[in-house]
Amino acid sequence: MEVKHRFKKSTIFGICLIFSIIACQKKIKEQVKVIDDENSQFAGKSCYGSSIQNEFLLKWSDGSHSLLKGTKDDLNNFIKKQQESNKKRLVIVEQNRKFDFKMALKLQPEQTQSEIIPLGSFWEVWGQEDLQANELWDKNIKGAGVTIAVVDGGIDQTHPSLMNRIYINENEIPNNGIDDDNNGFIDDYKGFDFSSKTSQGEISDHGTHVAGIIAAEPKESPMLGIAPQSKILPLSIFGGEFGGSLETAVAALEYAKNRGIKIVNASWGGAACAELLRDAIISLAEKDILFINASGNNGVDIQFYPEYPAAFNLENQITVGANMQSGLMAAFSNYGYQQVHVLAPGHQILSTVPGGWDIGSGTSMAAPFVSGLAALLWSAHPESTSVQIKKAILQSVKDPQNYNPVLSMGRVNAVLALEKLELILKELPK
Repeated sequence: MEVKHRFKKSTIFGICLIFSIIACQKKIKEQVKVIDDENSQFAGKSCYGSSIQNEFLLKWSDGSHSLLKGTKDDLNNFIKKQQESNKKRLVIVEQNRKFDFKMALKLQPEQTQSEIIPLGSFWEVWGQEDLQANELWDKNIKGAGVTIAVVDGGIDQTHPSLMNRIYINENEIPNNGIDDDNNGFIDDYKGFDFSSKTSQGEISDHGTHVAGIIAAEPKESPMLGIAPQSKILPLSIFGGEFGGSLETAVAALEYAKNRGIKIVNASWGGAACAELLRDAIISLAEKDILFINASGNNGVDIQFYPEYPAAFNLENQITVGANMQSGLMAAFSNYGYQQVHVLAPGHQILSTVPGGWDIGSGTSMAAPFVSGLAALLWSAHPESTSVQIKKAILQSVKDPQNYNPVLSMGRVNAVLALEKLELILKELPK
């Protein structure tokens, strides 16, 4: 059963936005913004998804978040207590919402189980060749020194092609049940699972497949990731009763922001157009972090049928649609001349899965191609900013004359992107 709320307005030194059951009976020290469908900046877009009953995501004045579980009366009482407290201020309250985190994946129906694809097969190379990644590899540009947070399902960290590519938190001692680095997370030695609230939860095909496209190394592998010397920070947000929620996504982004990464790969999305998710992505720009996400697989223009985070169209965001071997956009890919920026390989892509390798199609596969490309560019020119990396990728696409229905009208290319980035850096005032 979904919980719906209504707001009323009362004037007490300004507008006090509250749930209808919360009366503005006295002057309060600080205003708390309680977001619902009627007063959100996304009001009227019909993109809120399913609310999670009796769960509220709280944002505090220091930028941190927490989850309150309880009734609306519990929330009312909690807000009143916080207004009377001298501790950090509560700023925003938003209903926790479900995300359809698996919407951006289309596995091939004929693939019933994972299997090792023979070396030299067609599936090994087409995406990497389309990107011309090998020409940067030949220059020893392989993503070294760049860490990408894969905010997704759990990653098989024992996979032979991934085990050496996992980011390690050197300040944490693994499996001792202690928060050694005092960052609020126990045993986050190799990432964290924000659904189970443990160091590693359930392993998924999806997260492992995405990670392999970015960083798989050639050890015992029929394929090579786009940035095979980069590091992957596994941050799982799938699992549990709801699969994924606003709370797990925002918590993972907040964690990633403080881990020294350069890129977030988000191969997921849904109808929930939450302000707090948008704010969390924007806040990544404070650390010059690029947010790269899948456009979705419903074959629609997301300007008119928005899915999020794909349709946010933020300065530090690249939304990626999928192209096929022909170079044209895949029929399943969402598109849009404003919100979707580029195309990348996303049809019948070979990558890692637990226990082997498998073929999958979807914009989930396209986004990590761009994340890997961004890692290559950053490793070649560490002095670059996220704005420069994004500009180089968007302004160097291949075959824009095909008029694919995305902002750049073309598909990403590593050689052209590196040339464009070097031109951008050269033209900067000394």
